[in-house]
Amino acid sequence: MKTRDPELYKVIQADHNLERQTHDQAEQYRRVSKDEKAQVKEKLIEIVEKHFEVRQQLRSLEVKRIEQQLKLLRDKVDLRAKNRKEIVEKRIIELTGADEGERF
Repeated sequence: MKTRDPELYKVIQADHNLERQTHDQAEQYRRVSKDEKAQVKEKLIEIVEKHFEVRQQLRSLEVKRIEQQLKLLRDKVDLRAKNRKEIVEKRIIELTGADEGERF
């Protein structure tokens, strides 16, 4: 994926990194004294907000990829509809073996 789709790879890596940071910070929050909780919680909020943004980017990229695939599929459907007669004729030849006499 790193070479095939570097943009998606980068976002997925950031997602994993922020997931780990979130868990680490939450664990730290549970361990600190009451006096330190507010400071640790602020850091946790900051990390979760960054993580939210990365997840939004990931979903946007997924939507973009799906839209591209949908366009390609629509183009194929349109092309097949345009070439319907030729496609049907070719399939009939395949099924009936009508092209066997034309082989070298």
